[in-house]
Amino acid sequence: MTIPQITARELSARIATEPGLVVLDIRSSAERVQASLPGSVHIPAGELVRRLEELDPDSPTVVICHFGIRSIAAAALLLERDFDEVCSLTGGIDLYAKEVATDLARY
Repeated sequence: MTIPQITARELSARIATEPGLVVLDIRSSAERVQASLPGSVHIPAGELVRRLEELDPDSPTVVICHFGIRSIAAAALLLERDFDEVCSLTGGIDLYAKEVATDLARY
């Protein structure tokens, strides 16, 4: 299965223009303390399966992690569970901080 991906700049544009977009942050709580995107939904990867009911399968969802590796697996899981529009942030929040939100801490 090929997982759709989105660039940092594309995500930034979608956040600005798509109010129904869900940005799902699957990093640990400790990682989120380092840096996070305002308005993102936090469900750590290890809790995702049991907390799926907290998400709307009809809402467009972008999954983020630190470098964009764990988010691919999480996006695949959501797609397998019949979520309609899911993609993974290429390069994760690290690349987002480098390319878009330069004031965001990198760790």
